[in-house]
Amino acid sequence: IHGEQLAWLARDLEQVDSAPLKFVFVHQPLWLNTDRQVDSREWWMRDVHPMLAEHRVSAVFAGHLHKYIESPMIDGVRYYVTFSPAAGFSIRTNVMEIFIIARS
Repeated sequence: IHGEQLAWLARDLEQVDSAPLKFVFVHQPLWLNTDRQVDSREWWMRDVHPMLAEHRVSAVFAGHLHKYIESPMIDGVRYYVTFSPAAGFSIRTNVMEIFIIARS
């Protein structure tokens, strides 16, 4: 998430600022350092997390790892990696990687 995607996320979060619950969904858990994305946590915590905390995002959900991980709350934001019941299937779609659901 950088450049246009980061700007889009900032605009979208501003539009739903008054919503009591805000959820962000991403494909990969970039707040975790894994063997394939070694430096992602530092970048996420520097460039993305402050924006999520500022806009009081309730939770961020990711998949990709095919296991459940609940990270400790950071600045009021909860981070989850969700288990994928489709693990083992190879399904490809043209779905936007990041989107926000806000409930007002």
